[in-house]
Amino acid sequence: MTTAVSPSVGKGKNKTYDPYALRKSAKTPWGNPVVYFFSLLLVALCVGPVLYIIIGGFRTNAQITRDPAG
Repeated sequence: MTTAVSPSVGKGKNKTYDPYALRKSAKTPWGNPVVYFFSLLLVALCVGPVLYIIIGGFRTNAQITRDPAG
């Protein structure tokens, strides 16, 4: 029977070990604003046409009779 022993990392030998040290940022607590900008831009590009169709769907009966396709 074989037994594998793994070394303990960061428990007693190296007290300054922080696996999330590269992820911490003191600049902004919510993350990078550029990422938020591009995310909102993508959402606007996806939702914009849907809202246009919904708002453009409100027509009177005369408009629907005159031009049913739009």
